[in-house]
Amino acid sequence: MTFLRSFIFLLGLLITATPIAAQQPDLTTIPLTLQSQNQPLHEILKDIESETGIRFAFGNATVRDIRVTCDCAESNLEAILDCILRGTGITYRLFEDRQIVLIPPPPKRHRDIRGYIYDADNGEPLPYADLSIPGTKFGTTSNADGYFILVDIPEAESQLLLAEYLGYRSGKYSLDDNNDPIRLVVRLTRDVLSSKRVTIEDRQTRLMKLSNLPAEIRFSPQQLSAMPRLGEEDLFRSLQLLPGISSLNDASSGLYIRGGTPQQNLILFDGMTIYHLDHLFGFFSAFNSNAIKDVRIFKGGFPAKYGGRTSGVIEMTGKTGDIDKTKWGVGANLLSGQGYLTLPLAGKGSLLLSGRRSYSDLITSPFYDNLLNLLFREEGLSGDDPTFQLNNERKPDFYFFDFNGKLNYLPGSRDVIALSMYASRDNLVDESFTEVDENIEAVTSQVENEWGNVGFSLKWSRIWSDRFLTNILGASATYSQFQDGADTYAFTDGINDSLAFRTENEVVSSDITINNEWFINADHTIEFGGGYSNLDIAYQLEVNDSVNIYETKRNGVVYALYMQDRWTPSEQLSIIAGGRSLLYGKTRRVYWEPRLAIEYKISEGFRVNGAFGHYHQFVKQVENEEIVLGNDGYFLADKTIEPDFSRHVILGLSYERRGYRFQTEAYLKDLSDINDITLNYRTNPNANIEDIVTNGIERARGIEFVLQKKSGRLNGWINYSLAKVESKLDQRNNNRFFPADQDRRHEIKIVTQYNATHWQLAASWLFASGTPFTVPGNRFTFTFPGGPTIQYLDSDEINGARLPEFHRMDLSITRKFSYGPFNYELGLAVFNVYNRRNLWYRRFVATNIPILVRDVVTLGFTPTLHFKMDLK
Repeated sequence: MTFLRSFIFLLGLLITATPIAAQQPDLTTIPLTLQSQNQPLHEILKDIESETGIRFAFGNATVRDIRVTCDCAESNLEAILDCILRGTGITYRLFEDRQIVLIPPPPKRHRDIRGYIYDADNGEPLPYADLSIPGTKFGTTSNADGYFILVDIPEAESQLLLAEYLGYRSGKYSLDDNNDPIRLVVRLTRDVLSSKRVTIEDRQTRLMKLSNLPAEIRFSPQQLSAMPRLGEEDLFRSLQLLPGISSLNDASSGLYIRGGTPQQNLILFDGMTIYHLDHLFGFFSAFNSNAIKDVRIFKGGFPAKYGGRTSGVIEMTGKTGDIDKTKWGVGANLLSGQGYLTLPLAGKGSLLLSGRRSYSDLITSPFYDNLLNLLFREEGLSGDDPTFQLNNERKPDFYFFDFNGKLNYLPGSRDVIALSMYASRDNLVDESFTEVDENIEAVTSQVENEWGNVGFSLKWSRIWSDRFLTNILGASATYSQFQDGADTYAFTDGINDSLAFRTENEVVSSDITINNEWFINADHTIEFGGGYSNLDIAYQLEVNDSVNIYETKRNGVVYALYMQDRWTPSEQLSIIAGGRSLLYGKTRRVYWEPRLAIEYKISEGFRVNGAFGHYHQFVKQVENEEIVLGNDGYFLADKTIEPDFSRHVILGLSYERRGYRFQTEAYLKDLSDINDITLNYRTNPNANIEDIVTNGIERARGIEFVLQKKSGRLNGWINYSLAKVESKLDQRNNNRFFPADQDRRHEIKIVTQYNATHWQLAASWLFASGTPFTVPGNRFTFTFPGGPTIQYLDSDEINGARLPEFHRMDLSITRKFSYGPFNYELGLAVFNVYNRRNLWYRRFVATNIPILVRDVVTLGFTPTLHFKMDLK
C-alpha cells in the first residue's frame, strides 16, 4: 500500500506539473513600444530585456553589423520581433523560462559564375567587358580572350548578371539556381543605327568610358569613322580628344599624356611594344583602326603588370575576325585606300588580314598638296629686311603603308592560341632647291627617308581551372629608320661646297612575358607574373661618308617580376596593391616599383579614388634639333646615363546620375634623370652621346574636369584641364626651372555626337593656350671636319616666350545604309571649319643677318571625303 500510495502521489504531481511547464508566455500579450532609426540590433535587444524581463540568447556573430529601423507604437513583443528581424534570416525559439534563443540563418550556398562574352554578329571575343551583379560588390572584367569569372557568389544575390561593353547594347541574363557552377555564353549586339524601329534614347555613348579606377579610360575604335578627321580615320588623333591627352599642334598625332612626351608612353599592340607611331612625319598614326577591337588608356598610376615607361600606357587589342563566315570590306579617302578579309577556320578560329596604303606617289589630290605645302614650305618670313623673299622649290615623292594579320586558333575549350603580325613603312624621296641670302646663292638638297615597324607576337592562353588562368606571350618588334642625303651650297663668290649626311637607327626588342590570374575568393584576385626583355639599339650619324658625329650600339636585358592583389573588403571599398621589381643588365641594379590604387563608394553614384606608383624607363631618345642632321633616335641608359624615374600621385572623385557623369582628377608627376641631347651644346666635334648629355628633372602638376553625357541621341563630353610642366637641366637656363616644350596651361575640349536613324553628326572644338618657345640671343658656328661651317643659335633663357593661343572646330556627317549584300558608309568631314590660322612653330634662321623669323601655320579649312563598303 505504501508503494501504491507513493506512486499515485507522484503521478498526480506529474500530471499537475506538466501544464505548468508547458505554459510559455504569450508574446502577443506583452505590450511594447519601439522606435529606432538605424540602431544596432544588439542594443535594441538589451532595451527589450530591461522593459519586459524576457532574456535573449545569441552569438555575437549572429547580430554583428545588423542595424534596425522600426516604428511600432503601442504594439506587442511578437510584432516587434517580426519587425526587427525581418530580412535578416534570423529566427527565434521561446522557452518556458522566459528566454528567447535567436537562431542564425543557415549559411548561404555559394557558387561561381563563369563564361565567355562574344560579339553576337561575328563571334569575336570582347576583351575587357564589364560584368556585374547589380546592387552588390560582385563584378569583374573579361580578359583579352573574353573569359570572365565571378567567384563565391551567394545564391540570393545571383539572380541577374549585367554585361556591358563600350559600343554595344548592354545585356541582362537570368541565372539558373540549379546550375553550380554557372557557365554562360554571353553575346552582345553592336549598338548600330539600322532601323527606324530602334529606340536610341537609352543607348550609352559608344566612344569613351571613364573608369571608376584612377586615370583609366576605355575607348571604342569602331565608331571612329563618324568622328571628325583630317583625311585619315586616325585612332591617335581621336585619342587626343580625351581628357588629359593632348597634341601640341595640328600636325602631330603624338600623345602627350598629363605633361609627358610620346616617347614616355608604353604602346602595346597585341603584346608587341611599338616604338615609332606615325605616318607622314607625325601627321597620322601608324595604326589602322579597322584592325583594332579595343583600346585601354592609363594616364598614370597604371597597374603592376605594365612597366618600362614613365608616363602612360596605351594597350590595343587587335580584332580576330568572324569565326562563322567569310567577310571582306574596302574603303577609300583622299589620301589612301584600305581593305580587310576575314576567314573562318572550320569552327576552330579565324584569320584576319587588313591593309592600308597611300596612293600619293601615284595620284595626288588637293588634300595631299595642302599637306605638302604645310610640311615642306615655310611661310610668313619676317625680319629687319622686309624686302627679303625666300624661294623654296621642293619635289617630294612619298607613300606609306601598314598591314595587320591575326590568326586566332581554339584547339580546345580551355586554350586559345593567337599569332599576330604588324608592319608599317614610310618612304620619302625629297629634292629641294632653296635661295638663301646674299652670301649663299642657293642650297640644293636631296634626301631619302625610310622608317617603319615590323612586329610579331604569339600568345598561348590556358584556363587551368575556372579560377586560375595563364597566358604566355612571346613578342618581337623592330623599328628602323634610315636617312641618306646631301646638301650642296653654291656661294656667291663662285665656290661650291657640300655636306653629305647619313643617319641609321634600329631598335629591336624581344620579349617573353608570363601573366597569371588567380581568383581566390570574392574578396581577393591575385595577378602575378614576370618577363624577360632583350633590347638592341644602334644609332649612327655620319657626315661626308667618313666622319662619325656619334655612333652607339648597345644591348640591354631587363628581368621583371610583379604581383598585385585586388582586394574588395566591402561593396564600398576596392584596393589594388602590388609592386614590380626590375633587374637591368646595363647597370646591374634592382629597381623597385610599388603600386597602389584605391576606390571608395561614398554613396550611390558618388565615388572617390586615388593612385600612387613608381616607374622606370630604360629606353631614351636622341632629340636632334637640326633637321639637316637627321631625325630623332633611341639609345639605352647605362651606368653613366641613369634610367628615367617618375613618381605618380593621383586623387579624384566622380558623380554619376541619370546618364550624366562628372569627374575630376588632380595629379602630381615628378621625373628625374631625364636627359636633353642636342648638338648645339657640343664643344667637341667627335663627342660621344655621353659627353653631350644634359641631365635634369621635370615636374608636372594638373587638374582635370570632365562632364559627360552618356546616353540619348545627343551625347559627348566637355573637358577643362589646368596644367603646368617645368624642366630643370644642369648647366642650362642658369640651373633654373623653365616651361617644358609640352607645357600647356589651359585646355578646353568639347566633343559631341548626334545619332539619327541612319545619320551620325559629330563635332569637336578645342582651345589651348600657346606652347613655349625659345627666342635666340647668341649666334655661333660649328665646323664639320672636312665640311662647311654651319651657324647655330643659342639663348640665355629657354622657352621664355609663348606662341599665340590655339583653337579649332571640326565637323563631320556620316551616312550608313545597306543595299543588297553590302553595308555602306559615306562621310564628309571638315577640318578647321572657321579657317583659324593656328601657328605651328616659329623658326629663327641663323644664316641671315639680321636673323630671320619664319612663322609656319597649320592647315586652314580642309574638307575630306571617305567611303566604306563591307560584306554583311
